[in-house]
Amino acid sequence: MSSAKFLEDPLEFAKKNAILPQLGLEDADRLKPKKVNPNLTVYQVKGGNRILFANIVAKDGAHNCFEVEFNPAQLTESWFPVYWLPWQYNKTYRITLKRSEKTTVWDKRDRLANPHVFFTGALSGCMVHIDGDPFEPTVYHSNARDLKHDPPPSKDDTVRWSMMLKAQAMNADVVAAQTKFPKGESHYARQHADAFLYTPHVANAEKLEKLRTRATEKLKADFVQPVPLGMVFGVKSQGLGVWTFYYQSLIQFIIQKNSKKHEVWVVRECKRFWPGADIQKPINIKIVED
Repeated sequence: MSSAKFLEDPLEFAKKNAILPQLGLEDADRLKPKKVNPNLTVYQVKGGNRILFANIVAKDGAHNCFEVEFNPAQLTESWFPVYWLPWQYNKTYRITLKRSEKTTVWDKRDRLANPHVFFTGALSGCMVHIDGDPFEPTVYHSNARDLKHDPPPSKDDTVRWSMMLKAQAMNADVVAAQTKFPKGESHYARQHADAFLYTPHVANAEKLEKLRTRATEKLKADFVQPVPLGMVFGVKSQGLGVWTFYYQSLIQFIIQKNSKKHEVWVVRECKRFWPGADIQKPINIKIVED
């Protein structure tokens, strides 16, 4: 039922409900390495591993949160095909949303070989980039957890400083990878979703504390812990076949009240980030006659 509601209008569903993919980490040895330079290797999802089936279900014990389950097979009619991009600490993974010649066509509607939805893992500091052909874009998921960098100018700016330098490093890695091993001709300007976009409260301790205090007072709770997270998903238009990507800015509230624990999710924001401001740029459509 939840899968059907999501597929009916993914953006409207995501504006109201937190969506949490239940897969994420994957070892690099399952992907194809592309050595960009002596200090950077980008790992590409192999053809046959691009596609999984997904099912969206309400998360047990949580309000306003839905989990995305994944499986290599379609277990029931509610499971739908998706492109899936995993990630790994301190690495950059990428996927091109292009049907694989190695993939078996599921049925006459081509459901397995041609998904119309993309997911990557839940985000708590990673950066997701989109570039390339609007019909077959390339998506990067970058992580820089253990990046060593110069100390911040002040102790009060430690978190924001670290976030900024990690974002710069991840951005540079993707630019280098796409330059050395381009995937598809770029049409729209490359865009990315980073922690400053989907979890702005993390960069400002005072802002996060105010959020916690307001929630505690409003709920008359004994304890409230806000946990900012993010999520990125893509949707392919049924008509033209062009992809659009959105980010969710989420806050999980862990609440303790009257000796009971509650988990409430809020969609702070859900917006398109690719294409960006150049979304009106005309697309040249080539018609090939038999």
